[in-house]
Amino acid sequence: MAFYENHSYKNFPFVKILPGLVAGIYLQWHLHFYINQMLISFAATVVLFIATSFLPSAKKYFYGWINGLQLFMLLVCTGVLLTWFANIRNHENWFGKS
Repeated sequence: MAFYENHSYKNFPFVKILPGLVAGIYLQWHLHFYINQMLISFAATVVLFIATSFLPSAKKYFYGWINGLQLFMLLVCTGVLLTWFANIRNHENWFGKS
């Protein structure tokens, strides 16, 4: 029996996703972004993500960190959007709006 077991990200895939979502939730909760800003940034990140998929293989390898940054930004935008839609103050029928 090994004294030290190697726990990789393959065993715990949510560990890669969690920091981006947590950062997005934290940013939305404290900075209160507008929904239009976040939808535009989400769409821009998706367009850039698709555009970089058309790069040649050598360029994809050289600029691989950009794909990681774009994926992180997608997770942050997802966290912000989840928080915005879950917040009752952003709903039209909330009694505090009247």
